[in-house]
Amino acid sequence: MRTLWILVLALLLLSATAALAVQEVPAFAVDANGGLSSTNLARVWKGGGATYSCNADHVIPVKVCASLAQWLDMRLEATEIYWRVLNTLTLAFTVDPPIRWFFPSADEYLLYFTRFVVGMGGRAFEHGTAFYLSDFSAAALWLPPNVTSDQAALIEMFGALAWPEQKAMDLGGVAAQVDAHHPHEPHWYLAFLGADAAYQGKGLGSMLMKHALARCDRDHLPAYLESSSPKNVPFYERHGFEAIGRVQAGSSPVITPMLRQPR
Repeated sequence: MRTLWILVLALLLLSATAALAVQEVPAFAVDANGGLSSTNLARVWKGGGATYSCNADHVIPVKVCASLAQWLDMRLEATEIYWRVLNTLTLAFTVDPPIRWFFPSADEYLLYFTRFVVGMGGRAFEHGTAFYLSDFSAAALWLPPNVTSDQAALIEMFGALAWPEQKAMDLGGVAAQVDAHHPHEPHWYLAFLGADAAYQGKGLGSMLMKHALARCDRDHLPAYLESSSPKNVPFYERHGFEAIGRVQAGSSPVITPMLRQPR
């Protein structure tokens, strides 16, 4: 009987995973504080066979006229998706070594982590390269070629932290080393990939990774990331990434820059 229950549970888990699908967040603007921008709302929405160009004051029909109510519905949906993706990543990185080195207390982590995510990878929302599974159990933020992290937002955020002088110097060393390893040629950059801690180890990250790497290969461009934990390096290696260095300064945890050539 115990074996039967184990088989039933395994089948349920497999069916639940099979039902998941990778979703792409529609492109929209984000401000430096981690919210939807109120001043830079111009964008193009595609849905239902029609394309609409929207801004804060009105809706301009591009192919088919859209009502203000339709636009507001899209805005509300985008806002919900945006925060659910950020919430998923917040749960994914609670025990990540460099992240908790940055934000060691619970208060700091909950106050600053989403700002860090938006600074590092928030522009993925603007370019339609933020991906999530349909149940929001996992999410990824990819920056397309020639799109960079928001350095000004990151400097502002770290400047708000009351760090000892030595730790601040260590952070400077980490930043310099990371910058030295970051590719200069066009590439896709994986800023964040994470699954809710309650769902880790179920292959969800692989689903998101395969979805994005197919685009990298289609574009014939390399993919780059920094593995924030040594235990994740084998996962990335299974997806074709190779370590190209080692980042560590003072009291900081080890970060592993990794590069994957297109296939």
